[in-house]
Amino acid sequence: MLVEKAPERPDSAQGPHRNIGPLEDKNPEVILLHASEADQGGIFAATIFYAAALIAAGHPAEIWTPSLALEKRAKSLGVPVFCRKAFRNAAGPIVNPSIVAKALNVRSHAKAIIHQGEKHWLFGRVWLRGAAESVVFHNEKIAQRRLFKHWLALSERNREDLELFARQRGLSRKISLIRNGPLPSASQLSRPRHAKPIAAIGALSNFGDRKGIDILIRAFAEVLARGRDARLVLAGNGFEFKKCQALADELGISNKVDWLGWQWDTRAFFQQIDLFCLPSRNEPFGIVVTEAMQAGLPVVATDTSGPRDIVLPGKTGWIIPVEDVAALTAALVEAIENPAKAAAYGAAGLERYRTTYSLEAAGRALAEALGLERGSMSKSPSATL
Repeated sequence: MLVEKAPERPDSAQGPHRNIGPLEDKNPEVILLHASEADQGGIFAATIFYAAALIAAGHPAEIWTPSLALEKRAKSLGVPVFCRKAFRNAAGPIVNPSIVAKALNVRSHAKAIIHQGEKHWLFGRVWLRGAAESVVFHNEKIAQRRLFKHWLALSERNREDLELFARQRGLSRKISLIRNGPLPSASQLSRPRHAKPIAAIGALSNFGDRKGIDILIRAFAEVLARGRDARLVLAGNGFEFKKCQALADELGISNKVDWLGWQWDTRAFFQQIDLFCLPSRNEPFGIVVTEAMQAGLPVVATDTSGPRDIVLPGKTGWIIPVEDVAALTAALVEAIENPAKAAAYGAAGLERYRTTYSLEAAGRALAEALGLERGSMSKSPSATL
């Protein structure tokens, strides 16, 4: 069943939001440099989350970005943003008068810069010199890592990969583990769910090849073939959206699939499902997994670098091999046949979210990684190579 819903703008999402303020008017202690004009996605959400987490920990932060959508979403949460189109490319901010003036005004207060990728490394060193630099690579870019001395890892596996990369090339780098998490829209509404039949299995995705929605559709068809009754609720859009719809038609299960389109208000999506699935072929982190845990849902995810660090197999959900339709089918059937176990996994996942991936927990960890708690970068809990 197609339930198309026009994407709402970030500032029009329904439901209560936690406003992070009142630190908007203070000079930023941390500047987050973001170079994309994208209006959604993991890097989009992570950038806002890092800033909100730092502010919640008492450290004024500000995002510098070319994205109008990010500006609207962040400001709706009380996160300050400096938005200029010149941030789209590497050279633009270096020569843009308003950006240079802003940088000269704040650099005496800025203690740290978090680069979301490498694009603005030269700008940071020219106009924000003196601030300690760190970088998050949300993909597998290699050469640009050499430009930075402090790398922020998104998961234990990501940290191991970065450590190996540095050792193999004889690089001395500081590597700190940080955590992403859900944007602060509904933390106060999180509560354990009661055991009930698994009637709706959901996934939220940009429908790219690496997200593996085709694998989930095939596994769900097998679940139905085994006589289990459920619906598949798919939220998101992307270049493989039509291809996935065609696959559901080919397998004869279209009447059991709801296509919701992109959802800015993910709370509404999570409220209508009983089990969350992330069948990615590659997933550096997977913020959506922490959102599902925040909502008290059990999770089925693939053995990729982010989810394997987030989901505790046999405690908060299931971890299955990548591209394994049979294993995914088995996990879905097990959840359907054991609603009490699924509910227990959801409750444990909610507790793990609160202690590890909540705004407050992430803010404390990130501030320490940046050396803000003790005023020294050398005091952060990280591996130095």
